[in-house]
Amino acid sequence: MSNTDLHGRKAIITSLDLASATMTNADYHAHAAIGSSSLKALDREGAEYAYAYHAGELRAASSSMAIGSAVHAVIDGTYHELYSTAPSGRGFGSRDTQAFAQHQEEMLKEGDSRTLLTASEAKLVERCGDALKRFFGNRFNGNRAWREPSLFWQQPVEGREPLACKCRPDILIDDGTGGAWYPELKTSTQIGDAAVRSAFWRYGYWIQQSQYEAGILACGAILVRTRFVFVRTVPPHDVRVYAITGDDRDNAAIQWRKLVADWARRRDENDWTDASLDKPRELRLGVRGEADDLEQAELLP
Repeated sequence: MSNTDLHGRKAIITSLDLASATMTNADYHAHAAIGSSSLKALDREGAEYAYAYHAGELRAASSSMAIGSAVHAVIDGTYHELYSTAPSGRGFGSRDTQAFAQHQEEMLKEGDSRTLLTASEAKLVERCGDALKRFFGNRFNGNRAWREPSLFWQQPVEGREPLACKCRPDILIDDGTGGAWYPELKTSTQIGDAAVRSAFWRYGYWIQQSQYEAGILACGAILVRTRFVFVRTVPPHDVRVYAITGDDRDNAAIQWRKLVADWARRRDENDWTDASLDKPRELRLGVRGEADDLEQAELLP
């Protein structure tokens, strides 16, 4: 269990007895418990896709995931211990090139386990990380913090066996009263209300928040304060903080519990299909036409 603050120093404020595991990111993702990404896949793409995703058939390390984790490392001062920058020049401009993959492989053979970033990624990470360090300032000095703790719990499901669930907050901070601050850090070129609202739907952040809050509470916290902290990836690298409104938060939790129950049912019945000719999914497009015109006409005097 971590006993350091956000900057790696010995913590002064300690009140939360968090039941967490320390493990590599790869080991965490390989664990059979259900994470929020699997539930997002079930909600957006259907049962068969979600099952394949959870089995590891569709997963791959993304550039955004590498950048996000590196930004967190800048904040807590572990960046240079955990990350390295690829050489500049032809063949190293993308992590998808053979030269990049070969360089990372050679590092591992030499005993260097640091994650490799492209030169442009490294510049972006350092600028965003520095902006967030300035933003947080002394806000959590002395508070015990956990960096990427792995949380596991059994989520109750009415009428069925509990569902084994997991989550891995980037940063979790002891609030000094038995609760936790959960600042979820996001990087984006646009951080205004409209762009963030779209991102919440597109990337299922509302499902993520419900899953993570359930896990944090199940693992020892008496309350959770979730904040989505967006930093702009282009100048001026400003920061905005968002919180889901109370009604949306409650409704998101209800929908999340429905997804958990649906997964548990499919697990028990080994049912991972959605397609049906008899009962197709109804898709409302909001198309306007003659029927709408007639309805409007009937309202006229």
